[in-house]
Amino acid sequence: MLINFDELAGRLNDDDDAYFCTPIDTQDEELTYPEAVKILLKFAAPLVLRNGLFAGYEFSRVLLVKQYNKKLVPAFTDFRTTEAMLQSLLYGMLYSIPPMIRKVNKKNAAPEEKLEVGIIFRQGIIFSAIAGLITAIIAEFFVAKFFKLINQPGVVIQNSEDYFRWSSLGYFFDVIYRSEVRCMFALDNKKTALISDFLDVTLDIGMSYVLINGKWGFPEMGLAGAAVGYTVSKLITLLFHTGFIYSYTIFFNAILKQYEFFSRNVIFDCKILKEIARDGIPLGVDYSLTVAATTIIGYFCGLNGTRGLLALQVASLYGGPMRLLVGTLFPTINSLCGKYVTEKGRNVITVANAAMLLAFTAAILGLIIVLSTPGFIADILIDKYTEADSYNMAIKLLREEGFLQVFGALRATSVAVLSSRNDNFFPMMVTFFCYVVINISIAAIAKFALDKDESWIYGSQVIGCSLSITLLLMRLASHYKAEPIQGEATIPPSIANNSSCFANAWHSIKARFTPDTGPTEKTRLRSNSVISTASMQTLA
Repeated sequence: MLINFDELAGRLNDDDDAYFCTPIDTQDEELTYPEAVKILLKFAAPLVLRNGLFAGYEFSRVLLVKQYNKKLVPAFTDFRTTEAMLQSLLYGMLYSIPPMIRKVNKKNAAPEEKLEVGIIFRQGIIFSAIAGLITAIIAEFFVAKFFKLINQPGVVIQNSEDYFRWSSLGYFFDVIYRSEVRCMFALDNKKTALISDFLDVTLDIGMSYVLINGKWGFPEMGLAGAAVGYTVSKLITLLFHTGFIYSYTIFFNAILKQYEFFSRNVIFDCKILKEIARDGIPLGVDYSLTVAATTIIGYFCGLNGTRGLLALQVASLYGGPMRLLVGTLFPTINSLCGKYVTEKGRNVITVANAAMLLAFTAAILGLIIVLSTPGFIADILIDKYTEADSYNMAIKLLREEGFLQVFGALRATSVAVLSSRNDNFFPMMVTFFCYVVINISIAAIAKFALDKDESWIYGSQVIGCSLSITLLLMRLASHYKAEPIQGEATIPPSIANNSSCFANAWHSIKARFTPDTGPTEKTRLRSNSVISTASMQTLA
């Protein structure tokens, strides 16, 4: 039987209702690596378009600030890195929702299981609303004070209060919208997100331009105008997306109607809400710790003045789009590996390795480009003749960013595979140790003890990043070794030989620190734990 790639990847076809809610049908055959790569590329294609839209959006926002007042670019850099830290926590937590929906929306699911999809949808909105409200309060009352506390440049402190006052509600609206999008992705519906995101980006850029510059009779608000544009666009996008789902379900798509997304039955389910929080918080913390560590290191760079912040903004012109490109693999891996975990152990390994290869290849190609043409990117924001010092620093940070993105691509892919197996706590602890403890400590030593410049401070991240990748690959190897327990498939000798050194090292470490709880306790752990069976076999 041939693998039906259209069913696996989904078709962007207006009159194909099955595209919107048919569970991915993973066939019984073992995949080859070319087939796995083809599946990943087809499934990720709409997400590449979506994230490419966001990459252009971030780039356009920087250019809007630059054309208004170039001196505000360093402040906008600080604001965006802080927003990224808050948003990564919110967005990361929501990745616990798709596996829950796929679990109940399996092929030939009973009607009551279909109704549970709608319950999960509603609990996701409640959870995201709570998280978004807390984030809005933090942004409103504490972020501006934090900038003063860490002694950021004056241009940052002067604009921070107005910016975060206007943008705080935008985080609340945005995370609720993202919760709805996660649910639609779990049902293999990418179209509503593409349409809504296009509306969001268009509104945000247009309103930001008008409010930053005071066009068409609106007041000139500067950076605060970008925050107002962000918040209003998120509100309109949330209302549009919710209305789109409601109307499409009621009037156009009978298949989606069976989930009863907007039913008044079971509005609040404490058990499902706890499950979303239990699985999502470690993943959200993992992502926010990564961004938080980079943000704090960016603050260290800003202590030398605006030169470091301007150079960081140039580096982000490459790093941001690259992260978005690799980020398209996360929901793809989450969907495909999540389906294969309980169906065919060998295919989990094939898809995971193929995804790792794609991410690594993209990062290497990006590294070659950024090493060969760093001046082309730096010229976008900095005049090399009048700002030679900032220009040279930007070139250094761009090259370092190229190498860091290689580590970041491998890390993101590894975490995505582990997340598909509900193994979220281990990556979170690795991130805390490698990014927060090691990277921040080394950067602090470079800044305060050795008095090094921004390139040393920023480049020191490579130490923690490389250690993080090593530990995550060891964890993956332990899953690979345990995989035959899941099904009848076995690991080919080539993969077993490549991963044996990591797996043996990891098992020897676990043997030293894990007590023998006995067969009864192990059986209880396997039945109660959220972690998958193969993962539990490794940990027990």
